[in-house]
Amino acid sequence: MMANSAYVSIDVLRQLIAYDPETGALTWNPRTPEMFEDCARGRCWKANSWNKRHRASIGVGGIRKNLGRYADFAEAVAAREAAEVRYGYHINTRRTANAGEAQA
Repeated sequence: MMANSAYVSIDVLRQLIAYDPETGALTWNPRTPEMFEDCARGRCWKANSWNKRHRASIGVGGIRKNLGRYADFAEAVAAREAAEVRYGYHINTRRTANAGEAQA
């Protein structure tokens, strides 16, 4: 038994998680700025960051380039695939042909 463990109430779980009874899938609900302590001080970047959870990035010439954060996984995949074309990634090796130089 764990001492001093805090349990989340069912009301909080209902705010955070959506349940689809047809598929049985649990998904995260978007979080509002009021759910974060920093928003009381006017810094609400955490809510935006939370709601855009899928991050896309690519390594070019040994440097990791951030391609952005996306709310939809398909958008993050599309951003990565576009960057692969832009930087000349080879499908078999996932390495750039020109070691970090963008192709025109």
